[in-house]
Amino acid sequence: MPLDVEENAAPSVVTADAADVFKQKLMRRIELEETAVRQAESAHATNLELSKSYTRLGLSYSAAAQWQRSEAVMEHVVYLLRHNSTTVADLATGPCPLIEICT
Repeated sequence: MPLDVEENAAPSVVTADAADVFKQKLMRRIELEETAVRQAESAHATNLELSKSYTRLGLSYSAAAQWQRSEAVMEHVVYLLRHNSTTVADLATGPCPLIEICT
């Protein structure tokens, strides 16, 4: 095998392994976030708290290119926020759920 072929082959193997590791970590994160949502639901968390958990899950679905799941979860987030018992004044003075997720 020519030397230049070996040099070109090694990075693609490393890239494939890195992609597999990334995907495995992402799928594990989705599993953890699905568990967190189930726990929050069973603990009767507020709509605001649930919206945070669901937003994290929706963003992870999006990162995994699971578009239909992501869209359904994000629509549920909108529903939760529209039916939130927290007043607009409380939301304005308290931390924004989407900002907390990204930080």
